[in-house]
Amino acid sequence: MVETLISSLKPAGNIVLICCAFFIIFGILRVQIFKGKFHHCLGMDTRNITDRSDHMTTNYRWVRHITNTSSSTWLRL
Repeated sequence: MVETLISSLKPAGNIVLICCAFFIIFGILRVQIFKGKFHHCLGMDTRNITDRSDHMTTNYRWVRHITNTSSSTWLRL
């Protein structure tokens, strides 16, 4: 029984490595796609402000969107 467990470590390790590779790849993609999308400039006239570098020239606040991931819309996806 111990020999069976030891012999199954190599295939299980291969599966773990493949899963880690997928997590890393999709993590990098997620950061590239969503970077800065959950923040916005909060102020009086923000029509011409598109990113944080435009925001730094104003006296407005840079705030994070509050998202509710437990709403029924997210559950249907």
